Amino acid sequence: MKKKILSVVICAAMICGIIGGCGKSSSDESANNSSVDNQTTVEQTNPENNNAPSESEESNAPVMNADGMMRSYLTGEWVDPSIGMNRPVAIMFENTSVVQPTYNSSKASMYIEIEAEGGITRILEFFEDYSDMDRIGNVRSTRPYFVYTANAYDALLLHCGGAIEAYTEIFDLGLANNLDINRECSQFAFRASDCKAPHNLFIDSEGIDKAIDYKGYDRTHDASYGGNFKFNEDDENEIVLDGEDAAVVVVYQSNPKPWFEYNEEDGLYYRYEFGSKQMDKVADEQLAVKNIIIQETQIAAYYDEQNHDRVDVDIVGKGNGKYITNGKAIDITWSCSGNGEVTHYYDLSGNEIVLNQGKTWIEVTDVDYTDRNKIYATYDEYKAAK
Repeated sequence: MKKKILSVVICAAMICGIIGGCGKSSSDESANNSSVDNQTTVEQTNPENNNAPSESEESNAPVMNADGMMRSYLTGEWVDPSIGMNRPVAIMFENTSVVQPTYNSSKASMYIEIEAEGGITRILEFFEDYSDMDRIGNVRSTRPYFVYTANAYDALLLHCGGAIEAYTEIFDLGLANNLDINRECSQFAFRASDCKAPHNLFIDSEGIDKAIDYKGYDRTHDASYGGNFKFNEDDENEIVLDGEDAAVVVVYQSNPKPWFEYNEEDGLYYRYEFGSKQMDKVADEQLAVKNIIIQETQIAAYYDEQNHDRVDVDIVGKGNGKYITNGKAIDITWSCSGNGEVTHYYDLSGNEIVLNQGKTWIEVTDVDYTDRNKIYATYDEYKAAK
């Protein structure tokens, strides 16, 4: 059984955070490449250009085509309903230099990166299709704002333990579909001998299936879920923003120091961090996405009741940011009314942004360091600024 995530306040140290839509959880938890050829400009501010949801979107039914395919809730691309109606598995990936390259990250449909503490980030990677993978990870512990984020996308959260608040404020209350391979699902993961602990915990496709079955979670979205984004519905012409040129996007995350470089040939942004390409070891390819969203918010350090260094990521409320796609960037705003509520992204005319079909990387960054988020019109300009 699934139930809607509740807005709760347990203690003064409550971490508020959500990046998407309403989450679902099971009651048993309380017991434990599109081409860029022939692009046309589709302005974000014109409601006639895909800003208005279709009747099927308004009714929360999946958008289908004549071939029986549906639009992915995470990428907007046409996928078989056997994949598109699956609740994604959101896996908590460590993001430190010692674990690079990671395993099967390029198979994820979407990425959300947020600071964990001490400048390090963790990346929540969403897998619509996690089949036929022998090694995924490495998998590390979660934080409350990542838990709320997974719930927002009606996802199953797979992680290895977490901050105390994640248990006392979320897991112990049964407010998340929680695949904890540090506790009740540990038998479905494995430690790899070619990595040093604690950076050696992985899972495979079979292990994920067994963990879901063990917990008894629903695998598919129900009728109440309508997705978190609006996507371009024109399969022939991509959106080209009426904004500044964005050949290189530098994001302020103090430890990994990530940046993205735009490739005009395939229209994708390629990810770099720790001074080099961010790679998938299994596919031997660099991570790349179609869309980047930068969401600026307040991030503050504190110590939890066990005297662990933590950060409070405040995503409830309103703020500013950037939307970048196809070599262009525009200013945006974001709004979220509370834990368990959708975070909406708007252009400066007040219209909800429309994403190009493909993968999206959401960067949640500290508003106090907004001036360190840099967008360069050309690669030469970026190199000259280094």
